[in-house]
Amino acid sequence: MTSARQIYVLKADNPKIGRVCVMEIGMTEVSGIKNLVKEGQRINKGDLLGYFRFGGSSHLIIFDHKAANLRFNPSINERVLNPRTGFYKSTLQKVRSPLAWVS
Repeated sequence: MTSARQIYVLKADNPKIGRVCVMEIGMTEVSGIKNLVKEGQRINKGDLLGYFRFGGSSHLIIFDHKAANLRFNPSINERVLNPRTGFYKSTLQKVRSPLAWVS
């Protein structure tokens, strides 16, 4: 069984950002990825690009070299110590919260 993949290359209106590549990577048990946009379609902040049909998933976001002045939301690097186990765990990025800002 192979994993499902979907790749989007988006061109931001802000020239300080440039292009952004969004890769949706479905794990082995994913039955597929439903794409909701067409090539050349204009999308807005918060629009749904697609979704996984079933199972675990991951995302990869690649920024253009023009977006060198990105400031990332510090919450993506937060670690919380579980006092019961003594191990750190990552916090989750909240849905619809900003990932990064360009300065």
